[in-house]
Amino acid sequence: MLTALSADYTDGAGGGSVVATKLAVEDFIRDCKPKFKIHVIEGDMQDKADIGLSVARLRFDRAGVG
Repeated sequence: MLTALSADYTDGAGGGSVVATKLAVEDFIRDCKPKFKIHVIEGDMQDKADIGLSVARLRFDRAGVG
């Protein structure tokens, strides 16, 4: 999950959105019982598209996120 964890919009979209995403994933797992694993990985995009793109590329290309 890419969000602002250290920039101007941290209060509105930062840590709270990470918690909300984790709660939503827990609800989904409980209700739907998927046959795959779900892990929420947070990334700080610092409210900048180029940094967000770099973080996403690192996750997909080097960390094996799918």
